[in-house]
Amino acid sequence: MAGLNWIAIVLAGLVPTVMGFLWYGPIMGQQWIASTGKTEEWYKEQGGMPVIIGISIVLAWTLKIFILTTHGDHLMNCTDMAGVASAGSHNTFGHGALHGAMYSAFWLIPVLVINGMFERRGPKNYWIHIAYWVLTCVVMGGIVDAWN
Repeated sequence: MAGLNWIAIVLAGLVPTVMGFLWYGPIMGQQWIASTGKTEEWYKEQGGMPVIIGISIVLAWTLKIFILTTHGDHLMNCTDMAGVASAGSHNTFGHGALHGAMYSAFWLIPVLVINGMFERRGPKNYWIHIAYWVLTCVVMGGIVDAWN
């Protein structure tokens, strides 16, 4: 934990709020609200932003831990020996973005699909969420990996 850049983690933790404002507002807001059966007023009354931001920071931290744990010395040596990458190329925005996409594919997408199926929302609703979270985790992963 001592070697983590907490400024980068907190900054990455704010990405879901900024991206959510855009994604669930002007970009996909009307389609998303229609897919939930709720109203825009209902969502505005709910609040909870401090909790959302706190959980988003935890998500950024777990994403950084995911990146670190998937690149132990044994993995770096294997890729170096194969000529795939040098050790320094792992600390880039693109590398972190790739891990953000992997994080989404391995954990977030299955959870979102299962949750959407339990709620009987329909595929349109959970595809809206999946696209948002993949894009968000790509940006978050890029931030926490590039800014060491």
